[in-house]
Amino acid sequence: AVRRLSFSENGRWLAGTSEDHLVWLWPVKVDHPPTALRGHRATVNEVRFAPDAIHLFTSSADGTVRSWRSSDGRLLQTWRGHRGAVLGLVVQNVPGGLRLFSVGTDGTVRSWRPGRAEGRLVVELGTPLLLAQPGPGGSGLVVSDFAGRLHFVDPDGQVSATIPAHQGSIYGLDLGRGSRLVTGGRDKAVRLWHAPTAARQSQARPHGDRVTDATFADHGRVVVSTGVDHTLRIWQADRGRVLRVLRGHRDEVNGLALGPDDRTVVSAGADHTVRLWQLPGGAPLRTLVGHREAVTDVAIAPDGRTVASVSNDKTLRLWSAANGEARHRVEHPDQVSSVAFSPDGRWLATACVDGIRLWRWPGLRPAGR
Repeated sequence: AVRRLSFSENGRWLAGTSEDHLVWLWPVKVDHPPTALRGHRATVNEVRFAPDAIHLFTSSADGTVRSWRSSDGRLLQTWRGHRGAVLGLVVQNVPGGLRLFSVGTDGTVRSWRPGRAEGRLVVELGTPLLLAQPGPGGSGLVVSDFAGRLHFVDPDGQVSATIPAHQGSIYGLDLGRGSRLVTGGRDKAVRLWHAPTAARQSQARPHGDRVTDATFADHGRVVVSTGVDHTLRIWQADRGRVLRVLRGHRDEVNGLALGPDDRTVVSAGADHTVRLWQLPGGAPLRTLVGHREAVTDVAIAPDGRTVASVSNDKTLRLWSAANGEARHRVEHPDQVSSVAFSPDGRWLATACVDGIRLWRWPGLRPAGR
């Protein structure tokens, strides 16, 4: 099954990770079927394109990080060093080229440079690591572990701070403008941090159950969080004051997407519905009804006019963001886990158990056919 989708920044390439050890690569501006990149021996957890999209990098439960050439899918390098699954992967532009950071269940952070055979052990933290984000200004690293701690790694690879952020795993991790970091965890809490100093700035009123995601919105003025408690919460980013608890979903909120104006929120519900909300106040705009099972993912087109949703009911559905009108419904052979628009809005992709599907947008004309 394909687990997640990633378009390159220039919109020319689409990649998907899968549980069957494959990486799927698709040149989206050419009518050509996807290529299966073979080499990993276990689930592929992460895929990242280089900023110029000439290369892509993958991490896997087989303990390796790999480099591939986008143009023909050729495997260029395999880096070994982790003693367990590699989960997070960050690609950064640094003097002299690219640098990759990888984090794994062996508790280590390692760095790699394309063209060099050996990597470097940055730090050994002694506990399985879960998520990784670039640090303030795009340099360094912020890493979370399964125990709910945050580790701040500076550009020289030194751990500048380790803080007990949450009681249990962190599920939401987003670095916003002004070096602020927001986290959401199993302990129901949402917290805001000043990344350069690792100081906690504020804490939102806890959710009723674990937090599934937390992200900045409205150009950094608010934070939106989602939870197993069926709610979204909007809170003031600089003071931690809850502005509104958004109720309407009758089951867990599985995901959210932000519109291009950064003020429209779309939420995906296990209650079969898609809901639109307006920031910063959280006013409900409309509820999109039609799916017959849990909605697994949502996306908004770059022009803000179309909402895409996918579901365990084996469908992709497209809706008008303006009035909620159902525009298209596309059947899949099995459950659909992910949906994404390309950055230029000309392509739409879905991830299903049997692979990736890609359409030209608007019009939904299948690519490669």
